[in-house]
Amino acid sequence: MSRDSERPRHFLFRRKNQEGESPASKPVVPVRVLTKGITLGLFVLAGFFILSLEKVDESKAALNQQHLRYCRRIYLSSFIESIAFAPDGKTLAVAGRDGSVTKWELSSNKRCLAMVWDWARDVVFTAEGSKIAATNTFSHVGLWDSTTGRPAESLEIPGNRFRLLALSPDGRTMALGGLDGKLVLWDVDQQKVKRSIQAHHGLVGALAFNPDGDVVATGGVDGTVSLWRTTDLWRQTSFRVQQSQITSLRFGPGGRTLACSGSADSCVRIWDTQKREVVATLRGHSYGVPALTFSPDGTLLATVGGDGLIKLWETHSWEELVTLHGHEGWLWSAAFSPDGKTLATGGADRTLCLWDCSPTTLARLRKRL
Repeated sequence: MSRDSERPRHFLFRRKNQEGESPASKPVVPVRVLTKGITLGLFVLAGFFILSLEKVDESKAALNQQHLRYCRRIYLSSFIESIAFAPDGKTLAVAGRDGSVTKWELSSNKRCLAMVWDWARDVVFTAEGSKIAATNTFSHVGLWDSTTGRPAESLEIPGNRFRLLALSPDGRTMALGGLDGKLVLWDVDQQKVKRSIQAHHGLVGALAFNPDGDVVATGGVDGTVSLWRTTDLWRQTSFRVQQSQITSLRFGPGGRTLACSGSADSCVRIWDTQKREVVATLRGHSYGVPALTFSPDGTLLATVGGDGLIKLWETHSWEELVTLHGHEGWLWSAAFSPDGKTLATGGADRTLCLWDCSPTTLARLRKRL
């Protein structure tokens, strides 16, 4: 028996002899040598990868530090589901995934009220600011006195599970979007259902009144958006924006523009309600866009994404003005103050950020970036 045949076969890496070649002319390469070489190469590649990640992290940290100069931060104990400013702009309400509905005083960054509500999903102030309304994952809509925090009423519509709510501009009608796809209009004064309709197959993912209050828009899990006349819930039009769930809808101050975003699609589409066509598609987020909001004067559109970024867009050109860094993880809510000078954002990092959006600050940020 030859010496080579006595060695373990797994220890040698041989190539079959070509015709005319002698066995002695072919090298025998130990597998251990190959393994060490491959391992060393992987360590080198991993080192370069880690260095590149460190550079990205350093760059992101630098942007965060730069942008946070123009931001006040409030740390909460739960994921932030929804944010709403009071009509006077001095306080805001936050709905948390832990079931809390809290009210915060902006002058001191202190919590002044805390109400318990089972997994609050959406929150609004009434038109005059005297009450705070919030939905949960069951069939209840809670209302609290915004001064004392005492329960005012609890609306219950049997057979419905509401996720979203929106208040008409005059404060007299509350629109509720259900997990079963129903749209319900509630008469705030008479405390009863005005009208209801099966708006979508599957849950209602987004809800918004136009500025005149005579139209309410709904977005469905199938990517469709419908516009409903509030007097009789007659569907004026319906159009498909994308293939995935609609997560946010907002009318511009004039009522002609409707901004739409989705869960899987990282784009925001601007719909002209008169021409009934998409007039602009905003790209920039790397994940879905759960929330968006217009500034009160209509000059800015703010979008927040699953990438943790806040983007401000100029509505006259639909060009990106600035991207703000300061959160970690998904963002789920955004709201402008009534004077348009503050933008509140929040999400999975349990941090409420209050951004200075005054013209002077925005010009300074744009110049630097």
